[in-house]
Amino acid sequence: HRDLHSFPTRRSSDLELSKLLFVKIFLEENTETSNIFTVDTIDKLGVNIIKDHYFKILRDKHTDLFKPDDKIDLKDETVREIIRILQDYTLRDTDIDVKGRAYEILLGKTFLGSLGQHFTPRSVVNFMTEMLEPSSRLTNKYFPTVIDPACGSGGFLIKSLEEMLIKGHDLDFSSDELDNIRRSTIFGSDLNERLVRVAKMNMSLHGDGKGGIYWCNGLTGNKELNSRQYDYVLTNPPFGTKTKESSILRSEERRVGKECRSR
Repeated sequence: HRDLHSFPTRRSSDLELSKLLFVKIFLEENTETSNIFTVDTIDKLGVNIIKDHYFKILRDKHTDLFKPDDKIDLKDETVREIIRILQDYTLRDTDIDVKGRAYEILLGKTFLGSLGQHFTPRSVVNFMTEMLEPSSRLTNKYFPTVIDPACGSGGFLIKSLEEMLIKGHDLDFSSDELDNIRRSTIFGSDLNERLVRVAKMNMSLHGDGKGGIYWCNGLTGNKELNSRQYDYVLTNPPFGTKTKESSILRSEERRVGKECRSR
């Protein structure tokens, strides 16, 4: 953790760090490539063995996380330094929570965020989620839903998913029922496309649920999000953000006017 906290970063490198971390995990999944993510390897074969060759294989395999034209946009010396720091860590057999925490440490050094978004402190996420306790309504007949319309890096959704998976295990859920929790209980959106992609990667490392994350304005939603009803809303919206979208403003004017007339 000392190395991770002192990680050399720049604000725009969040996705690039994410890509490298996923390449490392991807390579460790196969015994034939498990020892490739090292400085010795790139010194012998060149840094493009990681930046180009293996990232392209990963990108084409995980089209839900990466765009077809994605590449690792970091200088070669930066990639080498990142590999040097990460090469001694084994993530293949690491607990999901540890993988996710390592990812959050890396991002926390780089992602102060545009549009006022930021990481909600873990203590706040834990407190709010435990206070609301979405998992309390989980049974083998009812799967409660949680939405964060300004999900940022996905902290509230990840904590909610973790708690529901724990409850599912306690209730002796089958693997299909646990998969149902991952697929049908967690939803989120964010106005910042880059944040949405970070959230999906973050959720993937924490046990999935990424399929319910969408790039859209949380005030308007989209077809998929608006077609559902939700049991819980957990969010820390960017209060400093202003909107000039007329459809949103008109909708709020109608809502406020209706409330005033009903009093």
